[in-house]
Amino acid sequence: MNSEIDISLPLKGVVEKVLFDLKKSQKSPKNSVGDLWAHHAGPRVAKHTKAYALKGKTLFVRVDDSSWAFELTTRYKPALLKRMQHALGEKTVSNIHFKVGEL
Repeated sequence: MNSEIDISLPLKGVVEKVLFDLKKSQKSPKNSVGDLWAHHAGPRVAKHTKAYALKGKTLFVRVDDSSWAFELTTRYKPALLKRMQHALGEKTVSNIHFKVGEL
């Protein structure tokens, strides 16, 4: 058994994981959009939707069927956008894009 342990590779992996975890745990809008969406959209809407990305100033939300996507886009988008702007800041989000997909 070799008494010397080469820790360079495991240490590198540990450092990368720690840095990734720190970045992930920071309170940035991109890390918390899913939770914020569920809270601010309300239980009825949240049941059929899931926010999955904030790219630029556009919040991307998956919707479980096309009728919900249509309804949210044409009827509720302005109110939902205001709620998310209140939560994240007007300069952080300026649009919501609804896309039918698996939640």
